[in-house]
Amino acid sequence: MGGTPAPGETASGDTSPAQPATDPSVGPDDTFVITAPEATSSGRTLPDSGTDPTAAPGERLVTDDTGFFTVAVPNDFEVSTEAIDANGLIVPSVMAATDLNRFGNDFVTVGYVVNAVSSELAVTEHDAIALVGPSEQDCANIDPETSLDTEVGPAVLQTAEGCGAEAGSVAVVALIDDTSGRVFVVYAQGANTSDAVRSLARAVLESVTIN
Repeated sequence: MGGTPAPGETASGDTSPAQPATDPSVGPDDTFVITAPEATSSGRTLPDSGTDPTAAPGERLVTDDTGFFTVAVPNDFEVSTEAIDANGLIVPSVMAATDLNRFGNDFVTVGYVVNAVSSELAVTEHDAIALVGPSEQDCANIDPETSLDTEVGPAVLQTAEGCGAEAGSVAVVALIDDTSGRVFVVYAQGANTSDAVRSLARAVLESVTIN
C-alpha cells in the first residue's frame, strides 16, 4: 500500500507529516517545524507574487516545476517538484519527505504533498480531499470533514488514524484560492497522532505563496 495518489486516481496513503516542535506528542526523531509567513490577505486568497515568500531557519523555499507556487520545506527533507499528469490535466505539485522512496509506501514516513488542483478535477474542497485522502480500506478510523480556520482563510480538514500496518495518521487540508480558482490540497502523514499531523498540514498550507 502507499504511494501518493495523483488527482484522478484512488487515494491510498501518501505523505508523512512532520510534527510541530511545540506538540508534546512529537518525538525528537521526527520533529520538524514549518513556519508560515504572516498573512497579508484575507478570505480565501493565498499570498501572491506581491508577497515575498519567506523561510524560517532550518527550512528552504521550494517551487513546483510549473512555477505556479512556492512552499516552505525543512532543509533535511527530500523533495520532488514534478507536476502530476492527471489524464492530460497538469497539476502543480510539491512532495517533501524524510525519505521519498519510503514515503509513498507506508503511512508513517514523515512528509507531505501539496497539489494545486484545477476546477476540471475538483470544484470544491470536498472533491480535492476525495482525490487524495485515504480510503476506509487504508485506515481504521476516518473522521468526518470539518471546517478549519487558517491564516490564509477557511479550509476543510479530514483526519484519519490507524492507517496501514504501521497504524499511522493522516491529515488532508483543502482551501479554494479565489484568485486562481484552484483548490490547494495538502496531504500529510506520520507516526504521531492525527492532531500533530493536522498541525503540520495546516502550517504547510499557510506557507504557500502563489508566484
